[in-house]
Amino acid sequence: MQYLIIDILYLVLIWGIYKIRHSSNQMIRMLDNGYAFYESLPKSQKEFYWKKDTQLLMGFMLGIGICINIMFYQIELGASLLIIIGIFLLGIVISTGIYTYLYFRLKRKYIKNKGD
Repeated sequence: MQYLIIDILYLVLIWGIYKIRHSSNQMIRMLDNGYAFYESLPKSQKEFYWKKDTQLLMGFMLGIGICINIMFYQIELGASLLIIIGIFLLGIVISTGIYTYLYFRLKRKYIKNKGD
């Protein structure tokens, strides 16, 4: 039951991030740290960039969520604490690495297109 509550809280966190990124209120959207780069883009590219960036962020959050659930599964199986912590850290490192790589690829694509 406690794992279900943690999953629900995590989904609420993902929903909150989604709402911040899709808010029509500019003050709320400025809470997102990628907003300055977004504002520097030409109007024709803004919407597509924002959708792709949000898609990357949601993929990252999903990866962390899957890692948390695998960790809970290992707790239920009675795995050692070292294995549980290792799975959690490995999931965070892999998700962060993939997100960072894809984010910089996306940003580089738009910086290159902006110069043309």
